Amino acid sequence: MQYPIKRLEQIQRIDLEIGAVEGEASSVRQAIDGVEVGIKSAQGIVERLEAELAEFTTQRSGVQLHLEETNARVKKAVDRMGEVKNDRELKALTREKSQGTKTSKNIEQELSTVQAKFDEKQAEVDAKMAEIEEKEQELERLTSELDAGKDGREKAVEDKSKQRDELVRDIPQSLLDKYEAIKSSRGGRAVVPVKDEACQGCYIHVPPQLYVQLSRGEDELISCPHCHRILYVEDQPAAV
Repeated sequence: MQYPIKRLEQIQRIDLEIGAVEGEASSVRQAIDGVEVGIKSAQGIVERLEAELAEFTTQRSGVQLHLEETNARVKKAVDRMGEVKNDRELKALTREKSQGTKTSKNIEQELSTVQAKFDEKQAEVDAKMAEIEEKEQELERLTSELDAGKDGREKAVEDKSKQRDELVRDIPQSLLDKYEAIKSSRGGRAVVPVKDEACQGCYIHVPPQLYVQLSRGEDELISCPHCHRILYVEDQPAAV
């Protein structure tokens, strides 16, 4: 049974190579998905910020209109001062001008506060837009990388798959089924060597009698009692 097991080890090596090639594409796709999620999230934030900007714009317009109306009343009071006929009218206009000027300053302060909030929100929008642009450039780079390597990856997988088909031709189906089941449950590694009397899958020492059987190359399928991977002993160098 040693020969088929060594053949399984070769099959496993090819499977790992195919997995690595496909994994490269999968990693890029995952990166693309992550960037796309980031862009969508940033766009949602921009939409919210722009809605807040619209509210500040409306508020600012109202305050500006109030300021213009107040300043117009002050100007009107000043213009009328040259036409007063008595002290009573002068005092009334002076009081109106004073109150209007005070109100105007308060409105200017309110307008300044609203403008500051508007500018702060606009800065947030600008920062998010810059972030989106950066992410879109990253998305373009990753997409180009994925497309550029597509043909090479497909060719590599095709070639390795042909090699695999040749290797599995003479292996009993029952052994292939066992290999596939273990590979699926053990992270892609179903066949592992024993080194220093330890399974190289779980790194736990195998029982001495089991190691003796492996070393003799007995016609028997031997699995690790701990991780259940198929075991084999690598060829030992000839003594000099």
